[in-house]
Amino acid sequence: MNVLIPLACCCAAILSAPTHATAIYRCVDSNGHATFTTHGCSSSAGVSTITAHNPSPGGYQGPLMPPAASHDISAINTLTVVGGRDDGCGNTVTGRERREALIRKDIRAGMTQRDIESMLGRPNRITARNGKTRYDYQDRQGNKWQVTFDENNCVLK
Repeated sequence: MNVLIPLACCCAAILSAPTHATAIYRCVDSNGHATFTTHGCSSSAGVSTITAHNPSPGGYQGPLMPPAASHDISAINTLTVVGGRDDGCGNTVTGRERREALIRKDIRAGMTQRDIESMLGRPNRITARNGKTRYDYQDRQGNKWQVTFDENNCVLK
């Protein structure tokens, strides 16, 4: 019986935690493919904002903020990236190229050291000289790879 009281208090604390809303955008490209994202859409895609009502646990309906004024963003011709991803290697490899290279185990200049470790695992040998780091890999079939990184931990080719 003594276990139920602390357990009930923990459940009540978890269920009363506030939730935060996020804007979700539905982007439809010229082929009619819909993509849902929190980052916005390209200038060529049709955009609609999705509003989700997430009631708080227990049904509390506290004071709500007034809805934001809607803007026609289809008339905007320029794309401004706010809070874009900076991989530290000059963003020379796009997200799609990075994913495809990781799947194919294709090493490309501009990938990060973290990408290579994710793709190939821990190297057999690490050599550091003149601000450059080299990873040496060898698989069970005897195939060998050498990957060289610059001082920013970016792949050189």
